Amino acid sequence: MDLDYREEADNWGRVVSIALTRTVRGAVDMRYTLTRQGEGSYDFTINGRLERRGRFRPNDARGLPSSFAVRAMIKYELLPGRTPELAVEMFDPFLSAESPTVARYRLEVPGTRRVLFASGDKVSHQVFDEKGELVSSQAELTGGEILTSRCSTSIEPG
Repeated sequence: MDLDYREEADNWGRVVSIALTRTVRGAVDMRYTLTRQGEGSYDFTINGRLERRGRFRPNDARGLPSSFAVRAMIKYELLPGRTPELAVEMFDPFLSAESPTVARYRLEVPGTRRVLFASGDKVSHQVFDEKGELVSSQAELTGGEILTSRCSTSIEPG
């Protein structure tokens, strides 16, 4: 399985657009796009094994936090122990194909860089490096299989 995730954020770290393509064994399994329309409202389209189209308004009128904003919160608030838990509103079509959900991040063991991510019934164990970058994630899938991901981040000029 491969994911191609592209995100555009504004100067305040709020999502402007997201495009995701998931392929399984070389074939496209799912595509989704999310685009901010005006102040805080988003349109989304999901194609593939799910077919959905809709609009939602997140709780925060400024919009959804970008992945970079979430990583900054993890790096500067959670990992140093300034807060015991982060609650982050996000749109993830693998969790809910209708509306945003709230993801919760907390340290598995204080003083470590191991973070427990939970949203709905999805739970993953994430490891961050000393720079606050996600390096690996492990989650149990619906069928009981364990998905282990090695992560790398690249930032391309806009």
